[in-house]
Amino acid sequence: MNLNKDTILKELSKINDYSIAKESYSPFYSNIGFVMKNDTEGLGQLHIHYNRKNRKVWDNTVKFPLSLNKNESLVNLLVFGEGEKKAELAFFDTDAFMFGSKGLENVELLRDLTEDVADYWCDFFSKNSLLIRGLSKNGDGRDPDNFVPFAVNINMLKGTLTKKKGQVTALADEKGEILFSFIFKVLEVSQDEIKATLKKAPKTVCEAAKICEDDIISCVENLNIPDVSEAELSILSRAIHGLIFNLTKAPGFLKNNISSYPNRATYPTHFLWDSCFQNLAYEHFAPQLAKESLMQLINNQRVDGKIIHFLCSTWMRPHHSQPPLVGWAGLRLYKQTGDKKFLKTLFTSMERNNLWWLTQRMTHYGVISCNDGLETGQDDSPRFDNGPTLACDMNSYLLRQLYVTSEIASILGLTSKAKKWEKEADNFGKQMMKVLYNKEDNLFYDVHIESGKQIKMLTPCSVMPIWAGIKMNEEKKQAMIKDYLLNPTYLFGDIPFPSVAYTEETYLAGKWWRGSTWLSESWIMLDLLLENGYEKEWEEAIKRFYYMLLKDPHMHELFNSQTGEGLGSEEQGWTCAIFIKICLIMRERNLL
Repeated sequence: MNLNKDTILKELSKINDYSIAKESYSPFYSNIGFVMKNDTEGLGQLHIHYNRKNRKVWDNTVKFPLSLNKNESLVNLLVFGEGEKKAELAFFDTDAFMFGSKGLENVELLRDLTEDVADYWCDFFSKNSLLIRGLSKNGDGRDPDNFVPFAVNINMLKGTLTKKKGQVTALADEKGEILFSFIFKVLEVSQDEIKATLKKAPKTVCEAAKICEDDIISCVENLNIPDVSEAELSILSRAIHGLIFNLTKAPGFLKNNISSYPNRATYPTHFLWDSCFQNLAYEHFAPQLAKESLMQLINNQRVDGKIIHFLCSTWMRPHHSQPPLVGWAGLRLYKQTGDKKFLKTLFTSMERNNLWWLTQRMTHYGVISCNDGLETGQDDSPRFDNGPTLACDMNSYLLRQLYVTSEIASILGLTSKAKKWEKEADNFGKQMMKVLYNKEDNLFYDVHIESGKQIKMLTPCSVMPIWAGIKMNEEKKQAMIKDYLLNPTYLFGDIPFPSVAYTEETYLAGKWWRGSTWLSESWIMLDLLLENGYEKEWEEAIKRFYYMLLKDPHMHELFNSQTGEGLGSEEQGWTCAIFIKICLIMRERNLL
């Protein structure tokens, strides 16, 4: 069958096991999500996916004696019960939904506060409206605020509200119906914000479901994958589900653009390099979302040019950046859309960011440093076990960005700047050759900053300067690719491109960045092969990843490089994006 918008809506509706926080029911770019375990009666737990932490506010948000009907529920509409007693819920805006029921005498609201809530009080209460304010513990010592303010408005359209011994209950009207809008605000909790959302509320759950459906269609209407097999269908649906449900309109610093979280509960924040890989899919079927993702980073760029590691509503990770890939992703997006206004904005940002790296991270070796693995994205890589390094990957990312900046300048007709940045890149690459290249092994190695000695450990980073465009002897370059990257003894096994070569003493197949396979780094290796003429090997690697991913129904964050077992977070953004991209390539190349 063809995977188009109609099929996508149908298949997304089958993914309604919202029993864990990282797969909560959270449509319409919401900061909140609902978790309903299999035995849950009613709407279940309300979670806030916000500021790098997941917080639980209520164990029972709307309590009534009906469970989720998985046969009737849709991605835009939840249905509880059946027959004479039935309840429905649909989002109509970010953090706002309509709830309606028939045949129920009452439903209990906002029951069982959790330990994550520090304070909670009612500002206004009547038979038709309830406004509640509260404070949630932030759960992260790096957050400058101890508590997160939230506010809830419940506005009755059918039925009335009553309060007895602290318990709020919605009572059915004379026809046995209950209908209300529920609006949740976090951080920006002014009554004006609540009123603005309230004005958007429709009059029925059906209308809300249509609004939500239209929003989902707007995200996926340009995605069309032909001849999808049964084996692919559920995996593709999971990938699309992850990419859509990880989109968030967060308040504060993140207010002006749509964020693309890696995962809404495990990593509820906007990461630098995750965003650039997630765009591999967004730029294909929703280029505006890809632009939003990059503009979120550009608009929050520091005055000195630094692009922060990750962004939250009220704080940013203070000490680190991440691989400078915004230029790489942005140029890719421009080639897809032809948006020169965006390209001009991107160019200005890249110039500032280049200068930050070339000054703030420069060393006396003439290449840039990394204090630990966090900045490269490879958190616990054994390359950093003995302290700060001159990292092959981070220097390669910067070299690539310098060349990209030159290319963008050329497209914009800025000839002198194009020459300037090309010269800067050439000189930086020459310095990388002097410091990181090992002639005897014909390989690049990280260098321990304090001792100045090369760290002779083979990883995919050891060949990454080739991807970056470093200028070196062509025969040596081809030999490096063949001898190391494509050698099944080192890096090209059944599960290609482990984060540490299979032969290294530190190699651990299922241990984070100490030997597992990550699709982010693997995509760079795929790029390297294609850009250097290894189409046959590139296709073979694509196929190996394709069949590995078909066995992983949950789109995991990383993979065991021996077994292919999925590890880490589920519905991880870059895994979702790269699987979609691989499915498209498999068809374009007739590799199925």
